[in-house]
Amino acid sequence: STSSSSTSTSTPCYSNELECVRAVLTTEGFMGLMGRGLMPTIWLVTPSYGMYFVLYGVLMGTSFFAWLGKLAPLVAGAVSGCASWIPV
Repeated sequence: STSSSSTSTSTPCYSNELECVRAVLTTEGFMGLMGRGLMPTIWLVTPSYGMYFVLYGVLMGTSFFAWLGKLAPLVAGAVSGCASWIPV
C-alpha cells in the first residue's frame, strides 16, 4: 500500500486490476473481494433504482407524458434518472 504522503510520481501498488483482484483473493479470500465493496454498493443503489422505476412508471402513466408520444420514454427516463440521485 502507498503511504499518505505519496505523490503522483510514486509507483502504483498493482500493475493492473487483475493483479489487484488476485492479491485481495490471496490475502483476504472471496469475502475480502466482495464483502467490503459489494454491500455498500447494494445499499447505495437499491433506493435509487427503486425510486427510478417507480417514478418512471408513474410519469409514463400521466397524460402529459402520453402527449409527448415517442419522446415520453426519453423524457420520463431523464427525469427519473435525475430524481433517483436524490437519496444518494
